[in-house]
Amino acid sequence: SCETKATLFQREARLIEEVTNSRGERYPRTLGNASWMRRPDSKSARLDVVLSSPPQTETLLLEIDNGDNPALELDLVADLSRTT
Repeated sequence: SCETKATLFQREARLIEEVTNSRGERYPRTLGNASWMRRPDSKSARLDVVLSSPPQTETLLLEIDNGDNPALELDLVADLSRTT
C-alpha cells in the first residue's frame, strides 16, 4: 500500500513483477489492479492493491496511470501482509 497528501485525484494503478519464462525471456506479470480516488471530504488517500496471485520474485513495481495529470507525490508504505 501507499499514501499521498493530494486531496483530489482519480488514478488507475497496477502492481507488477518481471518474471522469466522457460526460454529466459523477461516479461511483466500483473499481480493486481486498483482504482484510486480521493475527494477533499475523504478521510484517507491510501492505495491498497489486492493481489490476484502471490509474487514469484522479490521486486514489485507499482505503476500509476497519471494520464494528463501531474504525478502524485507518494509516501510509500510497503505493507505486504498476507490475508487468508
